[in-house]
This record gives sequence, C-alpha cells and structure tokens, in this order.
Amino acid sequence: MKIALCLLGGGAMGAMFQIGALAALEDKVEGLQANDFDLFLGSSAGASVAAALAGGLPVQRIYRAFLDPADVYFGLERGHLLRVDLGEWRRTVVSAALALRHGASSLLSGKTTEMPARLAQELDRLYDSLPAGIFTLDGYERFLEAFFVRRAVPNAKIIGFPRGAGSNIGRYIEQIPTNAVGLDWMMDLNFARDVVQKRRPVQGNLDPLALRAGGAALDRSVDAILAAFAGGPFIFNLGHGILPDTPIAHVEQMIRRVRG
Repeated sequence: MKIALCLLGGGAMGAMFQIGALAALEDKVEGLQANDFDLFLGSSAGASVAAALAGGLPVQRIYRAFLDPADVYFGLERGHLLRVDLGEWRRTVVSAALALRHGASSLLSGKTTEMPARLAQELDRLYDSLPAGIFTLDGYERFLEAFFVRRAVPNAKIIGFPRGAGSNIGRYIEQIPTNAVGLDWMMDLNFARDVVQKRRPVQGNLDPLALRAGGAALDRSVDAILAAFAGGPFIFNLGHGILPDTPIAHVEQMIRRVRG
C-alpha cells in the first residue's frame, strides 16, 4: 500500500501553514518524515510545497528559512507576490464596459417577460469579466522555476493555470515556462486543442456547475472534453475548484464516465 501526502491551496499563508504543520508533526510524531511519503499531490500553493518535498528538500530547513528573513535558502520576497496585474485590470475594465453596454441594450430592447432571463445572462457576462486576481503570478512562477533549479529539485513538473487568460493564453505559453497548462471552464475546447494542446499538455476543464448539476448534462460535458483532447497529452480535471454543495454521487458519476 502506498501513502500520499495531499496539500491544497490557500495562497502564501496556506503554504506557510503547511510547512509549519509538517515541521511540527515531524517533531512530535516519532519516525515521521515529510519527505518519506510515496506520492506527493498538490494544488495551487500546496503544489509548490509538494514539489519541494518530492524533490527531497527537508521541511525543517524550509521552515527555518521562513522564520529568518535573512535566510536566503527559500528566497521568497514580497515582490514575487505583491505586484499588481495591470494587464488583467485593463482587460477587466474593457470587458466589464462591453458587458454593461450589451446588457443595457439587451434589456431595453427585450420583452418584459424576458427581462429576468436576460438580466441573469448579463450578470453572468459581468461575472466572467472580473479579474482572476489583484496580483500577477509571473514573478512567483519565475521564482519557483529558479528555486527548483537552484536547489536541484529533480523532475519538478509545473502545471500553470492562467485563469481568465482567454485568447491571451498563447502569450502566456510563450512567456511562462511550464510543463503543462491548466484550462479554466470558460476556455473554448476547439481553441484550446488547436492553440494550446499542440504546444503543451493540457489539463481541464469541466465546468464546476456541470459537475454540481449531474445527470445527462454532466455526461455530455465530460464526453465533449474527452473527445476534444483525445488526440494529444491530456489530464482530465475541473476548470476550477469543486463547489462545496456538489453531491458526492456526481463526482462518482464523473469518474465512471472518464474511466469508461
């Protein structure tokens, strides 16, 4: 039997909590070593910690580096995280303005009975135009790449997730050296196959709402993704995090569909 260590997200604070918790467990549990797990799984910030542990970096050493700002073993600086993503905010302003203009035009020209449905559609458009985040991850991704090289982490594989990149994902692939690209649920399947999968393995991109809905709609969504990416390297996954009220039965249905 193999035992895996699974570390989830939570941003920089989440990663520091994971490192501190693992260091404390090593101190208190006799024989426990964080590097001795058979498998390491990580998502978001947890993926960075999992990759470092899988590469043999001792959690106690990383923990000491976090405690001492002068310790350059890890080398994470504020500038790697706290850089405002101006490009993302410019895109948001333009997209939101277009969504509002389209929504106002649609509502004013529609029938009264269609107003609620039209309003819901335009609110969805406005939500989709919101920025993926306040800060850019470019500096953090380059820091991780340099860290893994400097500390000789072997075979570290990085899957980038440029949520909301849309048609700019080609530029992301050119500028960010990842091993694979995660696709959000808004990414068009044909576009992703033709533009992304021909250059990198892809991961994604089931809509979390389809998973929550279940039934025939879920089966159709799964089948469409499998068919679109069948011709190249592909990891099936959600296009974003699972919604808290998603029934477990729907997750089991999805797994059966993918495996079948």
